[in-house]
Amino acid sequence: MGYPNRPDRVTHRRIGETRRVRRGLGVLLVWSLLTTFGSTAAAQLVDPLDAYPPRWRLADSDCDARVVRQGHDPSGGLGDGGCESITLRCGHGTHATLEYRIEPTRVIDELTARVYVKSIRTGASIGLRVRFPRMLDPETGQSLFVIISGASYREAGSWQRIGVGMIEAPLRLKTFALRQAHGSTADLGDPYVDAVVINAYTGPGDMTLGIDNLTVDGMVPLVSMRDLAAAEPDAGRGFATGAGAGAGRGRTIAAGSRQRTPRSAFPAGKVTRILQHNGEPLDWVKSLGFDAILLSKPLDRAILSEAMRTGVQVYSPLPTAPDPGLVPLLEPLAGYYLGTSMSQARLPVAVAEAERLAGWPELWQRPLIAAPAEATRRYAAIADGLVFDLPPPIRGLSGAEEISILTDSPGRLGRTGLDAVGIRTDVPAGLRVQLDAISTAIGAPRGTDLFWQATLLQVARALQTAPRAIVFRSDRPLTGGRPEDQVRSVALSYVNRYLDAVGGMVAAGKPAPQPESSGAAYEVGGLTFPGGRLWIATTRTQHRGLALAGDGDALRIDLPSDQSSQLAWRLTHFTAERLAVQRSGGKAFLEVVSPDLLETIVLTGDPAAGGRLSRALSELAERAAMDRLQLSREGLDRISDDTRLAVTSRIVPAGGSAPELLRAAERSLRDAQPLLRSGDAGSALRMARRADAWALRAQWQLHTALAPGRVLDPLVSCPPLLSVGGLAAQVMWWPLMEDAPWGSNRLVGGSLDSADLLGDAGWVVGKRPDAPPGIESQVGIVNGPQVEGAGCLLATVTASTPQALTGGFAGTTLQIRSPGVRFAPKTAIRIDAKVRTLGFGGADQGVLVHDSIAGPELGVLVRATPQWQTVRLYRQTLEDAEVSVRFELIGAGEVVIDDVQIRDWSPEDRAAGPVLRQLD
Repeated sequence: MGYPNRPDRVTHRRIGETRRVRRGLGVLLVWSLLTTFGSTAAAQLVDPLDAYPPRWRLADSDCDARVVRQGHDPSGGLGDGGCESITLRCGHGTHATLEYRIEPTRVIDELTARVYVKSIRTGASIGLRVRFPRMLDPETGQSLFVIISGASYREAGSWQRIGVGMIEAPLRLKTFALRQAHGSTADLGDPYVDAVVINAYTGPGDMTLGIDNLTVDGMVPLVSMRDLAAAEPDAGRGFATGAGAGAGRGRTIAAGSRQRTPRSAFPAGKVTRILQHNGEPLDWVKSLGFDAILLSKPLDRAILSEAMRTGVQVYSPLPTAPDPGLVPLLEPLAGYYLGTSMSQARLPVAVAEAERLAGWPELWQRPLIAAPAEATRRYAAIADGLVFDLPPPIRGLSGAEEISILTDSPGRLGRTGLDAVGIRTDVPAGLRVQLDAISTAIGAPRGTDLFWQATLLQVARALQTAPRAIVFRSDRPLTGGRPEDQVRSVALSYVNRYLDAVGGMVAAGKPAPQPESSGAAYEVGGLTFPGGRLWIATTRTQHRGLALAGDGDALRIDLPSDQSSQLAWRLTHFTAERLAVQRSGGKAFLEVVSPDLLETIVLTGDPAAGGRLSRALSELAERAAMDRLQLSREGLDRISDDTRLAVTSRIVPAGGSAPELLRAAERSLRDAQPLLRSGDAGSALRMARRADAWALRAQWQLHTALAPGRVLDPLVSCPPLLSVGGLAAQVMWWPLMEDAPWGSNRLVGGSLDSADLLGDAGWVVGKRPDAPPGIESQVGIVNGPQVEGAGCLLATVTASTPQALTGGFAGTTLQIRSPGVRFAPKTAIRIDAKVRTLGFGGADQGVLVHDSIAGPELGVLVRATPQWQTVRLYRQTLEDAEVSVRFELIGAGEVVIDDVQIRDWSPEDRAAGPVLRQLD
């Protein structure tokens, strides 16, 4: 039977007894199957609201409401149990709607929702939100909805249960009003309930609302919407919706016009955070701070229902055809994704997809998004939004190059802004394969692979280009159960807190000219936004994932004359710390002592900005501090273990500065814990970043000590040194860093002395068949500049204009491949080549030297080096494999190659295997 819209009081004692039974269980979803097969199922949802994460969120308001604080009170709920608490700051208006998403549910009178609330003010009311999936709101572009209100809160200072039910009759009245407003042709068919809501507005000012023990009864999920869509409009337990009710059902796609109306790919006013989805629960995804997911396969009912319940948007590949059964669930569908690293050869497929979408019903229309690797201008004519992917950090690009790649991309399309940036959150598959092969061959332990600091730095550099979205890419789930998955989850949570802190300014900003900076080696850039300027400084001291903070140094940022009188606020510790504008020699400047890996500064002429920043950051500081401390602890423990192993193996001396650095980091982390418990999250973050600075310096020293020649050489690729947890394997691999006992050169024709070596049976030259106009390339064997022998290989690429070739895949015009050499399984290999280059002055341009088993992502990018340089690649075969060396010319320039060698590890006793260092 229906539930009348009136409060229902129960004693605290009874609730307390129930609470003790279910305390600590988190969210409990009890699905009560009331009928057998073939019948519609009714369901009950019970959520005690006594465990993280918070489930209620601010959906909309007309009073400029914002969340000041939200969390869980462990003993403030019914029966001294836990409850959810949210503090809102409101202006003048009529509503501030909090929503609790539920699975899409049919509209019936038996559907009831009850929840306990407590506040010092009366007036909050409960309701159910009903959506009309076939009718779009012209103002928002989302499906139209109405709220059916229930009981109101009347007993200030006490817990009171309020509820809502019997919603069919009120919905008929609201449907009639909608039809009066939108006309008789409005399609108001197939309504469903998607959320329990609370109108928390009780007047202007701050208001704290306690919420406890939500119960939803009579839920009838949309278990068979295909049947519902095929049914008559008045079939079943529903109500008439007029002439438009059947519109769009079974609609045949017209073969007429294929012109699509351009749509905004990403919402305005924020930086949308999109996670490449690998099966993670969307509740978990939402708790990490993501707004949307990117699917690898077309959407289905299960993922749409989960997305509606959690409030996560979905970007999906284009389905084969519109499914009428999914129409009521399309609310979270934000766009269609055409693909990643799309080449020019896939353009016809993209065109066909766009034409196919153009003929679909309006309810299925969404923006098209693509991530092209080349032919960017042509993809821009097809897609509504483009994703520009940054190379992985192990590529070794500088921060300035990464920013240049992103700032140049819109300019080539005639645009002023960037749609989205793609950033990898795990290591390339080739590196994982190599680390697994090494671990299998020598019995080394496998550790965490990701340098999480490199991900943070790439995100910060991307923000300097004012993107509308960031796509966090990964091939593996965050919930895979591996230690690395936990580290990645915490790191992404921390990154998303940072995006929360600065996202509003970035969304409203435009790239600003780079200021002059000196002192600590940092790349400084920023944005102008209404009312101020945002400066983002990132460290330049990096090596293929490794990074160092400016501990002990000072970063100076010179201010233009029009900013010298403004106020400066440092946001690094999720607090608004005032920075004094200093003056010397007629110049105004800011100085940051011992900067973190990432520094964020806001300049504004508004004296009240500091207070607003402090209030906004205080909502994020505690979670950010918890994440940073966890990351710091994990990193410190790992570096300490690796250092002890290297010292025990007598590769690294027992003295030196590393032990003292690690002890200082340990003291900082110990000091941070009581600060966090006392609520001083900013100071806890300050201590965590000090610990990070010292631990990272010890890590840098250890990587250097274990590198070939004890030098971090950008022209050397050694897989264990490209992984944050690979140092245990590197200790066992240490004998391979010596020149002996590597075997003789197994590569036939590696001396490159004769032109006869070029051809199908020897060195193979591949030229890009669809090279841009004005691009010419030549390859040949010449006599003169070689290192040894009678000749060497000379390759050149020339362009009619410097802008004709970009960096990366799109700028590759020539590939030179050596003959193959077959090796047995579990064989250690070293590849050496002498290389000299000229030109290649653009970002991500040069000669990429890589091999056939690890791939280009583990290769070495050789820049303009007029002197002969030695490129060295260490590799491990897992199974019988043929290995060849490849040289790819990216951009315009000249390269001379000589003395290419492929050798295997050949100790004197081959039967005994590699002679590895004995561990004590």
